[in-house]
Amino acid sequence: MHRTTAALLLSLATAVTLTACGGDDEDGTGTGTGTTTDRQDGGDRGSDAFCEAVEADTASAAVAYNPVLPGMNVDIDGILDFLATAGAPDGLEAEHETWVAYLEDKDPEEFAPEPDDVAEAREALFDAQLECR
Repeated sequence: MHRTTAALLLSLATAVTLTACGGDDEDGTGTGTGTTTDRQDGGDRGSDAFCEAVEADTASAAVAYNPVLPGMNVDIDGILDFLATAGAPDGLEAEHETWVAYLEDKDPEEFAPEPDDVAEAREALFDAQLECR
């Protein structure tokens, strides 16, 4: 129960963070695509295609890189669809491949605990999505 609660809180915090990512554009239309004036650091946001996918589907991005625990009601097919659309952030192609392979190869009751290489890959991808804002 504690792990499920922690995972749910992490998912909600991620959703709030990603929802806050899309501010008004320079023209004030508020399309949420984000411009350099919207970014906190004004620097490189990472892979533009990856960030566009994250910003276009914040609900899927909010859960795509969270740990999956046994008994959680998670749409693995939906996550895999998002991961295929988003692709890998620049420099994290191997991590993306590791995470996708882990999700494709598991029965939902077998997800926890993640092997160290899977956890490291998932965490790197999670960090990359946070850099998109």
